[in-house]
Amino acid sequence: MRFRRVVPLALALTLAAACSDDGGPSDQVKLDAAETQSLFLAINAVFSGFADFSAANPGLSLSLTGILEDINETVACPDGGTASVTGTDNSTTNTIDFDADLDFNDCQSQGFTLGGGLNFNGSGTGSDTGFSLEMSISGDLTVETDDGRTGGCSWDVNYDIDASGTSVSFSVSGSICGESFSYSG
Repeated sequence: MRFRRVVPLALALTLAAACSDDGGPSDQVKLDAAETQSLFLAINAVFSGFADFSAANPGLSLSLTGILEDINETVACPDGGTASVTGTDNSTTNTIDFDADLDFNDCQSQGFTLGGGLNFNGSGTGSDTGFSLEMSISGDLTVETDDGRTGGCSWDVNYDIDASGTSVSFSVSGSICGESFSYSG
């Protein structure tokens, strides 16, 4: 399982778990639950740009062949600005091992302008019938909303995912934009 396949799954789990309100530190941008979901969708839309980049440049992306990959890609964000990802994906056919930084440069997506960066770090094992993954996302973003609200958005999120056949168990916990959460299923 490659880095580009794991991150959208992790963002979807975070979307299911995280809710925001008007509490939290004063330097963090204030987002309601719907806006928090929109922020995750905006970041996921940026991530789809990396999947499109890989599809358009097959010599630069590698599949589950056991070949190590250095990640160094920059894409245009959906509504302006850029995002870049750098790091390593040492995953092989039966292991998951990646460490990558996603940096936003005036990245505009779905009503948000993003700056700063997030680190994605994960390890685990995989097979034809399932996988086990421990992953973290951490970092500090700057966020500006369409209505002019601005502030920081610190991430400290941890995942534990186990899948076998049609059974999946997971837990995700941490804090985003000053709001703590914990969810399992």
